[in-house]
Amino acid sequence: PGLIATFGPLGQLLDNFEGPRPATAVAYQVNVSPAPGSPGTAYRVEVNSNGSLKICVPGATTSMVCSP
Repeated sequence: PGLIATFGPLGQLLDNFEGPRPATAVAYQVNVSPAPGSPGTAYRVEVNSNGSLKICVPGATTSMVCSP
């Protein structure tokens, strides 16, 4: 299943045909990992309820920390 996040003309997160946007601080998150057996870093893209995006590293402790 896919994720559909709808943004308004000013970048705000909007309700869409899937229903109302989540009211939590992090409305959506997408985890991106390297292919099995490949070197690389796993990342997470977080879409906050106000429409801002954040790229972070799950488990990071000093920089690029994800939301709790």
